[in-house]
Amino acid sequence: MSVWEFFASIIGSMAWPAALVALVVILRQPISGLANEIVLMFGRAKSVTAGWGSGQIALELEKLRNENAGLPESTGAPSTTEDTITRLLAVDPKAAMLSAIFNVEASARNVTDLLTDEQTTTAPTFRSFGERIDILRGHGLPEQAVITARYIRGVRNELVHGFGDDLQANAAEVIALARELTRSIEALRPIVPT
Repeated sequence: MSVWEFFASIIGSMAWPAALVALVVILRQPISGLANEIVLMFGRAKSVTAGWGSGQIALELEKLRNENAGLPESTGAPSTTEDTITRLLAVDPKAAMLSAIFNVEASARNVTDLLTDEQTTTAPTFRSFGERIDILRGHGLPEQAVITARYIRGVRNELVHGFGDDLQANAAEVIALARELTRSIEALRPIVPT
């Protein structure tokens, strides 16, 4: 085999893969459209879910539309965060619980920052929710509220890490506890002169 025959065989063996790559590049939009249609088709099925692309979004939107079909239409934006959480509870208990827990965490962060004068520092110290509750305990947070905060923290961890499916039956109770804890934390908010 001469050098020229060797190069001719290499070029010949690379022609098919190169042609395939060129074909995919040229036809990428029709192939992408076909792939999206396939994802949408499987997204409508109850036993198969698509984990990527617009098919998953379409599936989630269709699911939310079906779940919201029996709910009354909103007359405008909800007036309070509690109204939003109550409305969300009817659609997605997990999201409602996480939203209520987020409100507790935001309240704890804001009040501890006020109590420790961290809002004036340029580089605030990162504190976990548990550390913030300990600070609030030192400023008069009732012991029952501290116990509730530990429970809420555990619920949040279960929900975030995917183990909270069994908690959805008790979503209204978890939300009520979170609201009560938020009120207890807000009661410690110092009065700031305006």
